[in-house]
Amino acid sequence: MLKDLSWLEPGQPFPPTHERRRLDLYEENDRLRNGEFAEAWPDLVEYLRKGKTSSGLEFCLDYPSLITTKTQDLILGNPPDFDLPVMKDVSTGIESENPDEIKVTELVERIDFLETLSALLGNLDCLGDGVLKCIQVAETKQVKILNIHPKHWFPIVKRGTDEIQQHVLAFKYSDTGSDGKDHCYLEVEIHDKKQIEHRLYELNAATIKDRTHKHGADTISKRLEWTNLDVPEIEPNPIGDFLVLTCHSMSGENIYGKSSYKPSLKMILKKLIIRYSLENDVEDIFTKPTFFGPQEYAEPDPITKKPTFKPGGYLGVPASDPHAPPPIVPGALVWDAHLPDNQVSKESLLARLFDMSEISPVLFASAEKIGGRALSGTALRLLLINTLAKCSRMMRKVDGVARKALNIGLTLEGNPVIGLYIEWKDSVPKMPLEEAQRFAMFANTPIFAGEVGGQYLLKEFGYSEKEAKAIMTDPTRNGGLGGGM
Repeated sequence: MLKDLSWLEPGQPFPPTHERRRLDLYEENDRLRNGEFAEAWPDLVEYLRKGKTSSGLEFCLDYPSLITTKTQDLILGNPPDFDLPVMKDVSTGIESENPDEIKVTELVERIDFLETLSALLGNLDCLGDGVLKCIQVAETKQVKILNIHPKHWFPIVKRGTDEIQQHVLAFKYSDTGSDGKDHCYLEVEIHDKKQIEHRLYELNAATIKDRTHKHGADTISKRLEWTNLDVPEIEPNPIGDFLVLTCHSMSGENIYGKSSYKPSLKMILKKLIIRYSLENDVEDIFTKPTFFGPQEYAEPDPITKKPTFKPGGYLGVPASDPHAPPPIVPGALVWDAHLPDNQVSKESLLARLFDMSEISPVLFASAEKIGGRALSGTALRLLLINTLAKCSRMMRKVDGVARKALNIGLTLEGNPVIGLYIEWKDSVPKMPLEEAQRFAMFANTPIFAGEVGGQYLLKEFGYSEKEAKAIMTDPTRNGGLGGGM
């Protein structure tokens, strides 16, 4: 971890030496998520090439992408609500909807915050770290909450602790200089709780060459105008807190998280790719019919001039009776590849892959694999225990960051709110008949007879807190839930 800003001095390598392992892991995981297996694992390409396979990595198993997509779908498939507590009149005790909630809804919709959350969850699952940045556009005074790839994020921690003192965002880009030549630059933002410092460095290969200061025609404002017009070198932070927010999955010994693409999962995936690639090559050879007939019809080798046999080619068979005429129509042979053992190996590896990823195989199962029958809601939830536990863990990591980002955005726009909370929804399909039976059983339990118990019960069955309160306080409702139905 970085303890100060000395790594930004001219002559220092970029990226910093101590951060290269983390960034290399990000790059590998990103390529796996994008299905670029050959670029992520050149050693596997070499291994398959030595095995003289024809398919190589052309046959890809995009399980990393599916694992992350299924996780995102289970968390955000049923979009969460962004709510504020109801307001209660002290004198009358009447509760009413918080009028500030429309500000929250407007911001969430305007900045498309659900898509930002989805991207944040994708990075959290794939890379182990998620980074958000809050900015206010100078012209419109409106806020944007941006998802930042963690490869651009370099935290500065207090020596001997994991307490973050500054967040550094560093972006490489190329541009044409005043001399007409292409130059590589490093745009740096140093965020602390009081200010944001903007720096611009010129890079020479992988080394920081020099810093561009605000003087002459080549000012930092000129260089960064594509990002923010007239950006100053020192920008005040009006919030008094970090405008860069982070969350981490399965934190280990330091502030960085751990990806769901564990080393064990990658090893299993490599083995699966090898099994499928070799199987495809074997089937390509063994399912190609080999014709046979008189030996004199066999094609001679161009070098030795002797008849040769190649799988899928022509097999010359010497006649048992040299005086008998050759057969008019040749025959054909199809070979047995003997692949049952390989199939068992693939199924075993696939089961371990699901175990390591915490993704239930039922999410990938077709109707044929489950016997053409629909699973009950209870059976489905039991099969999804590990996956739902993973999703709950990720929701806890994201919840605080998402709420804080929205609070900062509302404050920057001059609309601060109090008590903002996110009501996450259950995305697992429910069976209406089973839900009705469960609801009737609980509703006739005395503990749910009161208004509080009824609200709790309704929330357990998918109603939001506001909907539950509205139902329980509806004067036209006929009777109570517990025993009064």
